[in-house]
Amino acid sequence: MEARPELAEKFLDQVADAVICADRSGAIIRLNRACAALFGYSAEEALGQSVELIIPRAARLSGFDAAMAKRSTIPNADAGTSTESRF
Repeated sequence: MEARPELAEKFLDQVADAVICADRSGAIIRLNRACAALFGYSAEEALGQSVELIIPRAARLSGFDAAMAKRSTIPNADAGTSTESRF
C-alpha cells in the first residue's frame, strides 16, 4: 500500500479541478496539473510566488484573507472538530 502523502500527490494531479495550496503568508506551495493548464503557470514558475499570481485580490471571495490569516481548516465530520488541511 502506498504512503498517504504519495497517494495524495497522485490524487491532486489526477483531479480535473484546479487546486492551489498556499502557506500562511500566501506563498504557493503546491498546485496541480489542472491548475497549471488553466492558468498557464508551471509548478516551477508558481512555487514560492504569491497566490495573487493566480487569484488577484479583486477576484477573491469574501473571507479569503481571514481564512489565510487563521489557516484553512476542513471540518472533521466524524469528530465534530476541524483539522488543518495538509498535502
